[in-house]
Amino acid sequence: MLRWTSASASFAFQSASHTGEPWLGPDLLEAIERSRARDILVCPIGFVADHLEIHYYDLDVEAQAFAREREIRLRRTQSFNARSEFIDALAQVTVEARVRVA
Repeated sequence: MLRWTSASASFAFQSASHTGEPWLGPDLLEAIERSRARDILVCPIGFVADHLEIHYYDLDVEAQAFAREREIRLRRTQSFNARSEFIDALAQVTVEARVRVA
């Protein structure tokens, strides 16, 4: 059984932009390395929908390869766009907005 504690969770950031602004840290790959965990669940909370660069490349390609090289099991949660409740909420907001405009 997996036991979760606040001590076993941490925040990290991925996909630094090319704006020249200082990047928030720690970087996801650094956090994976530092954690010494063998089984990691990543929850990308900064986006409500799957995004090619962020989800596919950063998590599903780059981070997965990094984890595999270290024999770490890395999984990620689905984005909100995969949840029917989220889609239903978006639909409801759209319907209500159209009624207000009409």
